[in-house]
Amino acid sequence: MDDRSFEEVQQDKDKDLQRSASPRSSPPGNILSAGMKISDILISGSTDCTARSWSFEKGRTLHVFSGHTGPVTCLGIDADARVLVTGSTDGTVRSWDISTGSAIRVFEAHTMPVVCMVV
Repeated sequence: MDDRSFEEVQQDKDKDLQRSASPRSSPPGNILSAGMKISDILISGSTDCTARSWSFEKGRTLHVFSGHTGPVTCLGIDADARVLVTGSTDGTVRSWDISTGSAIRVFEAHTMPVVCMVV
């Protein structure tokens, strides 16, 4: 369990979002590193414990977001379309870099499944 205050958690979240929004990780204007716009991407969550990003045009998987140990029950993206946030029956919320598929942070405080969230 995390013993940090709400303010400390929020500050860390803000730092993560700033870091993920830097030019090194994703170009500006909601363009992903592969030259695709976020509007060309579909993101799904599954009972296989993963989320996936898909190319609308090619119908293929771009990234698999793995790490949950229970089905992914909800997801959202930040306003800049750079960070994916997933919730799961494993009780965790995870954040991911949409353009690379890499994990940013795991939030572990729930003792029951996460069923909804607002990003």
